[in-house]
Amino acid sequence: MDARHLTGGKPSGVGGYTLALLRAMTASHPEHRFVILTTGSPYRCRPVAKEALGDLSGKRNVVYVHRSVVNRILNLFILLTGRPTFEQLFGEAVDVIWCPNLNFLPKSRAPRIVTFHDLSFAMMPRLYSPWRRLWHTLVRPRSIARRAAALITPSNTTAMDLTRLYDLKTPKHREETGVTTPVPSLKRRGIEVIPHGVDEAFSPRPEPQDHGVRSRHDLPRHYLLHIGTDEPRKNLVRLVRAFEEAKRQSETMRRLDTKLVLAGASKLESLLSTVYRLPSHSIIPLDYVKDADRPALYRGASALVFPSLYEGFGMPILEAFASGTPVITSQNSAMLEVGGPAALFVDPENERDLARAIQTIVEDEKLRNHLVQVGLKRAENYRWDKSAEATIRVFEECIFTSQPNDHQKRT
Repeated sequence: MDARHLTGGKPSGVGGYTLALLRAMTASHPEHRFVILTTGSPYRCRPVAKEALGDLSGKRNVVYVHRSVVNRILNLFILLTGRPTFEQLFGEAVDVIWCPNLNFLPKSRAPRIVTFHDLSFAMMPRLYSPWRRLWHTLVRPRSIARRAAALITPSNTTAMDLTRLYDLKTPKHREETGVTTPVPSLKRRGIEVIPHGVDEAFSPRPEPQDHGVRSRHDLPRHYLLHIGTDEPRKNLVRLVRAFEEAKRQSETMRRLDTKLVLAGASKLESLLSTVYRLPSHSIIPLDYVKDADRPALYRGASALVFPSLYEGFGMPILEAFASGTPVITSQNSAMLEVGGPAALFVDPENERDLARAIQTIVEDEKLRNHLVQVGLKRAENYRWDKSAEATIRVFEECIFTSQPNDHQKRT
């Protein structure tokens, strides 16, 4: 497993996905041996990776390999020469290589399986900085997709975006327990749609630590929650404007003094300066929130508001469902797919539409209760053990169907 993305510092959504799947796969398949590769400074990156991996690195069927090489230098060598190969980095030959995140990929004789979480960089390049656009150009995602033995996506939205943008084969589908999943494909460049799971920590049951978490973050009694980064596609400027408009229109929100908590956004000062000349007392910015604190944030919220412009899945939607928290989200991309009948949908580019939805979900208790019950039921379909089994099947199919000649051709 190419886990170089785990050395980036604070855990990301992709990092959480990687670790959750690894824990489930290593626990349920002791017959398989998992070799986990990280790179970077031995003084900074290695401790970060070891902390992220936790007890994984101590399991009998897990081998942890760290290469002390600066990632930018490694990427430059890979870009120019394709070396070192994956086998050289792993220190041994492997049966299959899983790349859970888009990155500069070395050459390899083993089949590669790549997870594409979303195609926002291709669908909405204007929302990315020139440096990020250049990075994605140099990584060559089209080439990675077309040369992979198999591709994994968390949603049908991302699968269809892949087939359309990179001229791949259209995935076949079947319905299973209310969640759309594909029929397993043994063909090269087949796309397997494997939805994410949700951690058991996200539940509607109050926990003893909830009060301490809310006190530590100085959270009010009544608040709406957004969890996510401050990148432009998260649509935070429109969200803040819509929230303020809803509060102006809603006597209930003013009486309850409802706040908007923006968790996970690290550059809110510059963002909010585009909306306000003076600080707003209705907006509570939280920088990085520990994974252990997130369930309490969801449970205490009146609703999650997630009006993103594009998502390849939308993990906060699922976490809110499992926590018994109603959801407002966008009527586009994978958010429609994940939200299904359990969310209140809006046009994310229409501030009035978003403001009306915010006002409605605060004032309409009957609607909130309905969304909570439907959301809890929907969350039951998304489990990491199911995701792990489906992912292991992809690994095994690629191993069993790969021909030696195919390995020689892959670069």
